[in-house]
Amino acid sequence: MIGKTHATSKEQGDAYERLAAAALERMGWQVEAMPPNHSSYDLKARRGNQKIVVQAKDLKTPASEAKIRQFAGFMTSADGHAFHEGWFVTRKGVSRNGRAFIASNPAARIKSWVLGGQFMGQTAGVSDAQQRRIGVYTFKGGVGKSKLALLLAGALAFRNKNVFIVDLNRAQNLYHLIGEDGLYVERGAGAGGTVCVLGREEWNMRKDEWKYGPVLDADFVIYDCPQFFEKSAERSFMANLHLVVSPLMLNTDSIGANHHVLRDTVSEVRLLNAQVPIAFLVNNLRPEQMQGPMMGFLKAATDVYDDRQQVYLLPLDRFAIPYQRTLEELGQQHALNPHSQVEMLFSRPGHEEVPWLSPATRLADMIIRGHFWS
Repeated sequence: MIGKTHATSKEQGDAYERLAAAALERMGWQVEAMPPNHSSYDLKARRGNQKIVVQAKDLKTPASEAKIRQFAGFMTSADGHAFHEGWFVTRKGVSRNGRAFIASNPAARIKSWVLGGQFMGQTAGVSDAQQRRIGVYTFKGGVGKSKLALLLAGALAFRNKNVFIVDLNRAQNLYHLIGEDGLYVERGAGAGGTVCVLGREEWNMRKDEWKYGPVLDADFVIYDCPQFFEKSAERSFMANLHLVVSPLMLNTDSIGANHHVLRDTVSEVRLLNAQVPIAFLVNNLRPEQMQGPMMGFLKAATDVYDDRQQVYLLPLDRFAIPYQRTLEELGQQHALNPHSQVEMLFSRPGHEEVPWLSPATRLADMIIRGHFWS
C-alpha cells in the first residue's frame, strides 16, 4: 500500500514564493529571476525605477521580531542599499514586537504584507494610502461604543482595509478581546484586512507621537472613546478626526430629555473640532421600537441639527443595528483562535444576510467612498 505523499518544507516554501511572485505581478511589478544563493531574500522585483527585495515565508504564526531583525540586517547592509524597500510577506503578518521594530527602524525601509491567496495587504511600514481617523463617541455610557468600534473595524477590514483601534476605555475590553497580535479578517480568495489594537496606557505614553509608529501604518484609525475623559489632554486627538460615529439607543435615557445627550455629544466634539462630521446611529434596536413614541422622539431630533452643520441622524431603515449578543459573548475565546466568533465574524459566507452586521458594512462602504468628507 502506498502512503500519502506530504510536501516537504522546501516545496511548501517554493510554492509560497511562487504565490508571492504572482501577487507582485498583479500589482504591476516585474519579478526578476531568482538569485542562485538567496538566503537573505526570496524574490526581487522592479517597477519603473523602483527595485524591491522580498522575503516570502509561509509561516503558521505572525513573524517574530527576530526574523524581522534578520531581514533588517540585510536591508541596512551594502547589498540591501541597492533596493528601495524590503517587503516581508507572510500569511499571518508580523508580531506586535515585529511591527514596533519596523516602525522604530525607518532606515531599514521594511514593509510587511499579509498574503493568504490572491490578495496582498500591507500591515506595517509607511503606507502610501491617506489615513482616515474615526472617533466612536457619545456623551453617554452603555450605548454600545465598543461594540460599534469592533463591528466597524471588522467591516472595513472585510473591505480590504487595515484598521488600528485605539482603546481609550479603562476596562480595555477591545484590547483584551482582539489581543496584542491583532487579527486578520479574510474575505475569501485571499482578500481581507487586518485589525490591530493599542491599549489605553500605551496610547497615553505615545499620544504626542501619533504620527509615528504602527498607528501610522493603518488605512483607518478608530478611537473607542469613554464617556468622560479624565484629563482634557486625553481628548486632544479629536482635533485630528475625519469623522465621529455616535451610537445611541431608542430610550429616553440614551437620547436625553429635550435631546440633551445629542446636544452634549456635539458640544463636546465641537470644543476641539469645529468641522468634523458627526453621524448618529441607533444601536440595539428592538422590533417593537420601530413604531411608537420613541420613533417620533427621534424624528424630532432632526430639528436639533442638520447636515449644514455636519451632523447626521442616519436613517433607521439602513443604519439601525438590531439587538444582538453582547460584546463579551462575541469574544468568548481569544480573537486569534481560528474558530473565534470575532475573527470569523465577517468571513463566513452570507455575512450580508446577518441583520445586525449589514448596517456596519453599509457604513463602512460610505466611509470608504468618502461620503462624509467628499
